[in-house]
Amino acid sequence: MIKRTILVLTAFLFTSTVIADEFLNTEQIKALFTNQSFDINVVARDMNLQGYDSADGVHLVYVPATGKTAESKWWVEDNKHCVDHPKYGVKCKSIKSVGNGVYHGIIDGKLTQKLSNFRAGKSFNKK
Repeated sequence: MIKRTILVLTAFLFTSTVIADEFLNTEQIKALFTNQSFDINVVARDMNLQGYDSADGVHLVYVPATGKTAESKWWVEDNKHCVDHPKYGVKCKSIKSVGNGVYHGIIDGKLTQKLSNFRAGKSFNKK
C-alpha cells in the first residue's frame, strides 16, 4: 500500500510540474498568471512592457515608454491565455515553458511574446 501511494504521488508531481519546452494546460496557465505581475517582451517590436492579471479577469499592461497603463480583460480558453485588447481585439496565445521561469507566448506557431519575472501581486517597476 505504501509503495502504491508513493508511486501515485510521484506520478502526480511529475504530471503537475512544468517542464521546459512544454505547453501549459488551462490550470497551469491560471496558476501562472492569476494575481501575478510579469515582464513582457513583444518580440516583433522588441518592446518591453509589464503586465498584471487579476483573479477577477482584469489585465493591466504598463508601458514604460509612456508611463501609462492600459486595462483590458483576460481569461483562459482551450489551453490558451486570451486578452481582449482595446486596440488589437482578442488575442489568444499558447504558453510554453522554456525554462528558468521564462515562457513564450505563441500564436499560430509564431513566437509573439517572451514572458518572465513572474511575481506575486500587482507591482510595476517604474523607472
